[in-house]
Amino acid sequence: MPESINNVAHYKGTAVMEFIELFELDFKIGNAVKYLSRAGRKHTGDAGILEDLKKAQWYLNRSIALREAAIAGGNAVDQNTHSTGDGKGTSKRAKVRRHVRVRTRNSGVRG
Repeated sequence: MPESINNVAHYKGTAVMEFIELFELDFKIGNAVKYLSRAGRKHTGDAGILEDLKKAQWYLNRSIALREAAIAGGNAVDQNTHSTGDGKGTSKRAKVRRHVRVRTRNSGVRG
């Protein structure tokens, strides 16, 4: 792979990726960790830091909303598939996704 893919300046080494993999973080939480770790490195200054912090917040809000919806429905969230595992198939998952979209839209934060 090209060096521009393997060695990106704002990702100081592989520590963040190793952390995400070590703790088996799901996509949303892993992305939040990524944006927090690079805050101020890709885009400098307060505006750049704020942009990365808002992106991290956006992913955390989606993860929180998904878990809140699962708790409200009495189901646990599967860390890897984000499925509620209720055995009801798509209808329950679609309901959870709708709840997540509404909650995230209302938060005013975009990724």
